[in-house]
Amino acid sequence: MSELQKVLILTSDSVDTLRVMAAGANASEIWNNDLDALVKTHSLRFIESEYEVDPTQGLQLSDGDFRRRDLDATNARQILRVLPNLTAADAVDERLWVTLALGHFRGYMRDRWPADDDALGNHVRNHVFASTDRRRERDHAIARLWWSGSYVRRFVDASQVNPALQAFFSNSDLSVQILGRPSLATIPALARAILAVVTKYFVDQEVPYDRTGVRSFLEALDYLAGRRALGTVPANVLLEVVEERFREHVELPAFLESTAVS
Repeated sequence: MSELQKVLILTSDSVDTLRVMAAGANASEIWNNDLDALVKTHSLRFIESEYEVDPTQGLQLSDGDFRRRDLDATNARQILRVLPNLTAADAVDERLWVTLALGHFRGYMRDRWPADDDALGNHVRNHVFASTDRRRERDHAIARLWWSGSYVRRFVDASQVNPALQAFFSNSDLSVQILGRPSLATIPALARAILAVVTKYFVDQEVPYDRTGVRSFLEALDYLAGRRALGTVPANVLLEVVEERFREHVELPAFLESTAVS
């Protein structure tokens, strides 16, 4: 790894200045100008942070061989290299994410989330700003990659991070549903079992994503976690329980419906 650099981040007042612009008629100015231009025009200010970035690392852009969303898993792994020492406690800092989105990763943001001029204000608010958990985990161009990558890395073996991330990003709804349910992260054994099951079906067996079924599956696990001490259940038994719930709720292709849980 190359030498890490401390990140200069926008001040809270500067972020608020940009937020007001995005809510009004100046969203296009934020979207179409680089950070240096915005700093000069609006007297934005920076402060030195304790966050460290590897300046040699970037995020992969789409080309003729990849759809934009197909690179989410790759870039979720990559953002962990870019910000190797970032913790969950620090990753709620909106100033960091706004600075990265408009600065170092502006090209990636515009490539991954091309703008529609008819709704540019909402577009900028969703993908540049990150004031809530939902925005950070679902919408923000960069933060969503870090939160998803961090979640998966925490609960799976290193050899399984790649396929687990492929499963995690198999549909934009899946990561939202998992990250939005705190109980699924507070019981590590349950998180591991869920990631193993969704990897098996959505990646290994290429089962089509069933939005209604997945939400019902995770709701069932939420309910189960509220009435049983799942953290004390042996890992192999818990894996069977999770897979059974998955098969009960998620629509499967005919050739899988009759196969036994393994």
